[in-house]
Amino acid sequence: MLVSPAIQENFYQAKSIVFMTGAGVSTLSGIPDYRSKNGVYQGLDLAPEYLLSDQAFAEIPEIQYKFMQENLYFPAAKPNIIHEKMAPRRR
Repeated sequence: MLVSPAIQENFYQAKSIVFMTGAGVSTLSGIPDYRSKNGVYQGLDLAPEYLLSDQAFAEIPEIQYKFMQENLYFPAAKPNIIHEKMAPRRR
Protein backbone atom coordinates (compact mmCIF):
# COMPACT_ATOMS: atom_id res chain seq x y z
CA MET A 1 0.00 0.00 0.00
CA LEU A 2 1.46 3.37 -1.01
CA VAL A 3 -0.85 5.49 1.13
CA SER A 4 -1.93 4.54 4.62
CA PRO A 5 -5.63 4.71 5.51
CA ALA A 6 -4.94 7.68 7.81
CA ILE A 7 -3.21 9.62 5.04
CA GLN A 8 -5.96 8.71 2.58
CA GLU A 9 -8.53 10.05 5.02
CA ASN A 10 -6.60 13.33 5.18
CA PHE A 11 -6.86 13.55 1.40
CA TYR A 12 -10.62 12.93 1.55
CA GLN A 13 -11.05 15.64 4.19
CA ALA A 14 -8.83 18.23 2.48
CA LYS A 15 -10.53 21.28 1.00
CA SER A 16 -7.80 21.53 -1.63
CA ILE A 17 -4.64 19.68 -2.66
CA VAL A 18 -1.74 20.97 -4.74
CA PHE A 19 0.25 18.65 -7.02
CA MET A 20 3.68 19.78 -8.16
CA THR A 21 4.49 18.07 -11.46
CA GLY A 22 6.56 18.61 -14.55
CA ALA A 23 5.92 18.43 -18.27
CA GLY A 24 6.55 14.70 -18.19
CA VAL A 25 3.13 14.08 -16.66
CA SER A 26 1.48 14.73 -20.01
CA THR A 27 3.85 12.64 -22.14
CA LEU A 28 1.65 9.61 -21.46
CA SER A 29 -1.10 11.52 -23.28
CA GLY A 30 1.11 12.01 -26.34
CA ILE A 31 2.12 15.58 -25.47
CA PRO A 32 5.91 15.96 -25.73
CA ASP A 33 7.92 17.62 -22.99
CA TYR A 34 9.88 20.76 -23.75
CA ARG A 35 13.54 20.40 -22.90
CA SER A 36 14.42 16.71 -23.22
CA LYS A 37 16.55 15.34 -26.06
CA ASN A 38 13.44 14.96 -28.23
CA GLY A 39 11.52 17.83 -26.66
CA VAL A 40 9.63 20.61 -28.39
CA TYR A 41 12.42 23.15 -27.81
CA GLN A 42 15.16 21.14 -29.53
CA GLY A 43 16.45 22.48 -32.85
CA LEU A 44 14.73 25.85 -32.72
CA ASP A 45 16.28 28.82 -34.50
CA LEU A 46 14.93 31.16 -31.82
CA ALA A 47 15.17 30.84 -28.04
CA PRO A 48 11.89 29.45 -26.71
CA GLU A 49 11.81 32.17 -24.04
CA TYR A 50 11.69 34.73 -26.86
CA LEU A 51 9.49 32.71 -29.20
CA LEU A 52 6.76 32.46 -26.55
CA SER A 53 7.09 36.02 -25.25
CA ASP A 54 4.93 39.08 -25.66
CA GLN A 55 7.84 40.64 -27.55
CA ALA A 56 7.67 37.88 -30.17
CA PHE A 57 3.90 38.36 -30.30
CA ALA A 58 4.50 42.01 -31.20
CA GLU A 59 7.41 41.41 -33.58
CA ILE A 60 6.82 38.05 -35.28
CA PRO A 61 3.25 36.97 -34.52
CA GLU A 62 2.99 34.75 -37.60
CA ILE A 63 6.10 32.77 -36.59
CA GLN A 64 4.95 32.53 -32.98
CA TYR A 65 1.48 31.38 -33.98
CA LYS A 66 2.85 28.79 -36.41
CA PHE A 67 5.19 27.42 -33.72
CA MET A 68 2.38 27.21 -31.18
CA GLN A 69 -0.02 25.58 -33.62
CA GLU A 70 2.52 22.99 -34.75
CA ASN A 71 4.13 22.25 -31.37
CA LEU A 72 1.84 23.21 -28.49
CA TYR A 73 -1.65 22.32 -29.70
CA PHE A 74 -2.91 18.78 -29.03
CA PRO A 75 -6.68 18.68 -29.48
CA ALA A 76 -6.76 14.87 -29.56
CA ALA A 77 -4.91 14.46 -26.24
CA LYS A 78 -6.87 12.75 -23.49
CA PRO A 79 -6.23 12.67 -19.74
CA ASN A 80 -3.95 9.83 -18.69
CA ILE A 81 -3.83 7.81 -15.47
CA ILE A 82 -1.78 10.46 -13.68
CA HIS A 83 -4.30 13.18 -14.56
CA GLU A 84 -7.14 10.93 -13.44
CA LYS A 85 -5.45 10.27 -10.09
CA MET A 86 -4.83 13.98 -9.54
CA ALA A 87 -8.34 15.01 -10.52
CA PRO A 88 -10.70 12.06 -10.30
CA ARG A 89 -14.20 12.47 -11.57
CA ARG A 90 -16.72 12.80 -8.79
CA ARG A 91 -19.45 10.21 -8.80
